Amino acid sequence: MAVIERHEPNTFCWPELSSTDVAAAKAFYAGLFGWTLGDSPVAGGGTYTLCSLGGKNVAGLFAMRAEEKQQGVPTHWSSYVSVTSVELMADRAAFAGAKIVAPPFDVMDVGRMAVIQDPAGAMFSLWQPRIHIGAQRMREPGAPSWFELMTTDIEAARRFYADVFGWRAATDAGTGYTEFFLRDTPGGKAGRAIAGMLARPAGMASIPPSWLVYFDVADVDAAAIVATKLGGRTVVPPRDIPRVGRFAVLMDSTGGGFAVLRLSARAAEAGKPGAAAAPSAVPSVAAKPPGARGKRPAAATKRKPARAHKPAKKRAVRKARPRGKARAKAKARPKAKPRRARKRR
Repeated sequence: MAVIERHEPNTFCWPELSSTDVAAAKAFYAGLFGWTLGDSPVAGGGTYTLCSLGGKNVAGLFAMRAEEKQQGVPTHWSSYVSVTSVELMADRAAFAGAKIVAPPFDVMDVGRMAVIQDPAGAMFSLWQPRIHIGAQRMREPGAPSWFELMTTDIEAARRFYADVFGWRAATDAGTGYTEFFLRDTPGGKAGRAIAGMLARPAGMASIPPSWLVYFDVADVDAAAIVATKLGGRTVVPPRDIPRVGRFAVLMDSTGGGFAVLRLSARAAEAGKPGAAAAPSAVPSVAAKPPGARGKRPAAATKRKPARAHKPAKKRAVRKARPRGKARAKAKARPKAKPRRARKRR
């Protein structure tokens, strides 16, 4: 698989684990995915761990803050979306109804970020890269391959992510599963599928809306067995997704939920994960943000192309009719007879 040097704007680029027990998390994921772990100091103290495959970064992890532990926040994975401007996208998100949990800030010299909570409560982060682009490998064993939203309001989520990132949502009539695509190109070609979405099942009312990270594996069943041996557990047992592949939802030894996925050869060739049509059932975090900014950015102004063009067309038709009648009357005037008479002479 080729090394990624740049992520297309408005696509997922990085998964990050906030753990209540970093040592246990390191042992679990190194054992499950074969990651090589490298620690780096961060400003203000503490350590950030880069997880890599073949020397290329695929994920990050760090120790959860003490105050979060005291509040009972569990270990959880966060999903980052690559953007060209954190400020612009944070303003768009706020205008679309999101809460800004953490306003834009610098992460040393590696990038700039913000933490967002969508209107239904699902958390994600924005990432404006500098030195660090995000994952350098994706959609191969041990690397992130898919991101999936479980929400309480499908239609509201469709509108929100379309307003913020320009994503187009398409729902499969048979399974009810929704995929997010990048907007169609000017040439008319369909955009690339970048994430999935499903409605939270009625029996999971205690689980807040959240984004779930999927990691590619060579064998889903074997991964579930290894995860259990490493102290984790299986939340959704391995099962097939028709025309897509096989997946399972797991929980690591510290309580962090994630999924593993193996695409069928046909789906892999098509480059369409189309992840799980079954509920994910993974506990996640419901943050309590201080509130959103109400600034209305120019880029977030709502457009009404369809309504704007229809009246213009009607006016053009109304104007065309009198001109046609005028031409018809002109043909009926007796000016043509003198001209024919002159030709005879």
